Amino acid sequence: MTKSAIGRLLLTILEAVQLTTKNLTLNSYCKVSIGPKHSEQEKHRQIEKTKVARCCFPLNSTTVGPFMHEKSSITLFTAKWNYSMQFLITEPLAETCLYITCFDEDPFSPDCKLIALSNIII
Repeated sequence: MTKSAIGRLLLTILEAVQLTTKNLTLNSYCKVSIGPKHSEQEKHRQIEKTKVARCCFPLNSTTVGPFMHEKSSITLFTAKWNYSMQFLITEPLAETCLYITCFDEDPFSPDCKLIALSNIII
C-alpha cells in the first residue's frame, strides 16, 4: 500500500567539480534517492538518475606524491548535467533523507562510485 503524498520536492542537479577517475575520460551520472530515514532498502525509496555527462571538462593539476620529491599528475574533471527531477514527499521532512551518489559509467565493468552524499537534510 502506497502512502499519499504530503508534498513534492523539485531538485536540479547542476554540476560536480574536481572529480577524479582512473580512466582518461569521465562519463558520469548521478543517482538520487529519497525516502524514510529508518529504511536503507531501495524498495522503500524513490530513485532517479541524471543523464550521462559524456562531455566532461578536464582540468589538469599536479599534486605531491607520497614522498616529497615525487610529483604525480592527476586530472580533475567538471561534469555538467543541469538535470531536473521531482520526488513525492510521503513522510515529514524530519523523517526523510536525501542521498546523492555520482558514478563513472563504464561499459565493461561495474560503474565506479566517485562521490556519495548521504543524510542530506531537506
